[in-house]
Amino acid sequence: IAIHCKGGKGRTGVMTAAIMLWSGHRKTALDALELFTFRRTTNYNYALGLDGTYNNFISKEPCNQTVEGPSQIRYVHYLEAVLYSNIDPFEVSRVLFKEFEVPVGIKRQKKPWYISYTVRCCRALQFDSLTLYQDVHVFGGVAGEVLHFPVDLVVWGDVRLEIFRHKKKSAKAPRVLLFFTVFNTTMYKGKSEIPFEKLWIDKLHKDRTNKTIEEDFYMTIKLSENVEDSEWIMVEKRFEELVKSAGTKRTFAKGEVVLREGPVHRHLMLIESGDVEAMHY
Repeated sequence: IAIHCKGGKGRTGVMTAAIMLWSGHRKTALDALELFTFRRTTNYNYALGLDGTYNNFISKEPCNQTVEGPSQIRYVHYLEAVLYSNIDPFEVSRVLFKEFEVPVGIKRQKKPWYISYTVRCCRALQFDSLTLYQDVHVFGGVAGEVLHFPVDLVVWGDVRLEIFRHKKKSAKAPRVLLFFTVFNTTMYKGKSEIPFEKLWIDKLHKDRTNKTIEEDFYMTIKLSENVEDSEWIMVEKRFEELVKSAGTKRTFAKGEVVLREGPVHRHLMLIESGDVEAMHY
């Protein structure tokens, strides 16, 4: 079996460790990751273990070739939880992603960031703050203050939260990925929040000299199992009630044209059952 990716240690390490766990060759995620690191590194340094950033920040000695991405490591531990904690990985756990919060440090008090953020669910884009608010958010203020960024989105499965930085306070300014995290909702059933320390946030985990942000930075994702609390779900329900009370019910045959949209007419439709395909001529 040959496993590879671009660098041969991130995604490759995740899959190799997962296979060792699943097959029983290693009993824990940590053991599987350590064995991969040992086999992947030519001159393995026992003192470093899973620390793959040693040569960049502490010493000039060669570093161990290991899985470094926090989210990648997290998913290997997820598999361990599936094997030993009776977690069904195929269960769809829908939760309300209410918001995420971050603290303001000295760096952001002196020089605020202008940010936007997106949420992907099962790799598909579900939320973009730029699209919704048409503006950037200010990540700054008084040191010690906790900022809350709203999401209000029902999510399930693999969820990726991405935070982007804009060069200036404008929604039209180019944005670059600042940091991100990936998690799976099934692993947090019954939880109202997911805390992430700096070293467990992708991209920020490489900031070992704390040049980008303070060492004690963290991010907390707020969840609710009551998806009915979502403002968008409430709007959808009110729309459904309105259409059912004031609209006309119709049944269409397979292949029948439901609507031909003209330049003047506007229609609201609620599909109760079946599928509708849109075609443009």
